[in-house]
Amino acid sequence: MSLGAIQVNREYFGCYFEFYNIHLMHLNMLHLMNNDETKKGMAILKAISKNKDWENDSIKLLNDANWRGHLAPLISYALSKDKPQVVENALWACVVRGSWVIPQLVAGLALSGSDVVGRSKDIIQNGIIREQKDPIQMHVETGPGDDDSRIGKLLNSLCGLGYEKKLEMKADEILKIRSFDIDGSDQIALNWYRSLVELSECA
Repeated sequence: MSLGAIQVNREYFGCYFEFYNIHLMHLNMLHLMNNDETKKGMAILKAISKNKDWENDSIKLLNDANWRGHLAPLISYALSKDKPQVVENALWACVVRGSWVIPQLVAGLALSGSDVVGRSKDIIQNGIIREQKDPIQMHVETGPGDDDSRIGKLLNSLCGLGYEKKLEMKADEILKIRSFDIDGSDQIALNWYRSLVELSECA
């Protein structure tokens, strides 16, 4: 079984192997639908957060450009009692590199108490930094859209979560950047945040 360009094996996924070895389980995390499969996946991710290799294995997945490896460490981090700075930094690095799941990353980091406004403003100012690869490979790993669309996803996610005024940006500038978003990230971030709160109580 493979996820995009990633082959599912224990050597690569480490303590996350059990989660990713369940067919399409990572897609349940994309929308966090309230069903038995999602609850099963979240229970696994909560248990993984207590594994001795959790921190290193999380960072390994987050350092890969493939967005399919980002959601599991994000949810595991949000569910964990400990919030290691190195894992938080690795999650933000995914945003900097233009991960396709920016709305989910922002929502999970916001719920975990991260400084989403300060860190997002830095990214909006400095831009997305994506490794240049073959266009087809980039599409498979990071999804559709250019760097501007990623900045649009980020800003729109923040607005969806109610941070627009805290950004202290001009209204016309916010409107322009939000227009770059092609995915409706404001609703994605808000719905994902609410679902994560609800499902966290069951995990």
